[in-house]
Amino acid sequence: MPDINFLFNCWLKDPENENIFSDILRTLLSERKFEDVLVVFADASAYLQNKFFFSKIDALLSLKRYSEASVEIDKLSDNSSLKSYYSAVLLYLGGQAESAMNALNKAAEQAQLEDKGHLLKARLHYIKSEMKPALSCLEKISDSSRDAEYFGLSALLALDLGNIKLAKSSAEKSLKLSQNQFD
Repeated sequence: MPDINFLFNCWLKDPENENIFSDILRTLLSERKFEDVLVVFADASAYLQNKFFFSKIDALLSLKRYSEASVEIDKLSDNSSLKSYYSAVLLYLGGQAESAMNALNKAAEQAQLEDKGHLLKARLHYIKSEMKPALSCLEKISDSSRDAEYFGLSALLALDLGNIKLAKSSAEKSLKLSQNQFD
């Protein structure tokens, strides 16, 4: 995992660099420094903010700032599986578990990929602190579909389950894949 101070110094020299911005967000989220994520967004240009809504939403949800998270969710594309996923999370946090699962199933359908559906379900289990079901969903994802988002969630799960070695390995793979995405 990159040193956050080093990343911030790099970003100050080149604030429009998406790779550094992405690394900072992933590092802060993995360290559960959600307030810092929002500070980074406050300092970021509008161009970058529009590309990383998911990180801002994750931070707002973790801080229980649901109305602000809802505003950010509304900015996502209406046919986005990510929007359906976050809507499901909000429903769940509001005590509407059945509606949340319906929204999640809709998200999986919109993704039109079984693997993406498993990833979305794993994320909802993780939000609900259901680590073993989340891990079970991740294990169903095929090797070819294991992207930066998969390894990021895998790192968080491994950390919560006390497997530091797997958490570090998954975080490194997530960062590498996310960097390749922008190259």
